[in-house]
Amino acid sequence: ALALCADEPRILLQRVECLFMLRDFQSAKALVTQLAKINTNPTQLAHLSSHEILVQYDKTGMFLSNLNCHELALTQYQLATKRFPSNAQLFYNTATTLRFLGSTRDAIQALNQCLALNPLHYEALGLKTSLVKQTTSHNELEPLKQALANPKLAAEGKINLHYALAKTYDDMS
Repeated sequence: ALALCADEPRILLQRVECLFMLRDFQSAKALVTQLAKINTNPTQLAHLSSHEILVQYDKTGMFLSNLNCHELALTQYQLATKRFPSNAQLFYNTATTLRFLGSTRDAIQALNQCLALNPLHYEALGLKTSLVKQTTSHNELEPLKQALANPKLAAEGKINLHYALAKTYDDMS
């Protein structure tokens, strides 16, 4: 398969996953950088299903982030959110990458898009409270309380949101 389809995005992604498991990060970085370039060319992905394209962008972005290639990861997430604008997790991933790049305002904007799609995205709510100091006039108390009151919120989400709520009250005191 490698010899016949050297630039096949799905195969390259599998190779990157294997290199990560082998902890060969130098080789993984070279390969995932190549994959990121392929992912920017729509004709290279035309044969993939919509779900496969989503996986390509998301996993490529994740691997690039793990290798501290945040600018390249951001490009993958931006391509993904443009193509899949109703996927809250992609906006969250974009926000975390923007945070690493020091773009707090843009990260908050991406978190707002995530939360508009999924108000119970507890990681997004938690990250949003941690990005800026909460004040009495500008805080996330109501969204936190509303999410905590929702019976659909997972136990892990409750823990994270209670921490965010405590941080908010601490900031405001």
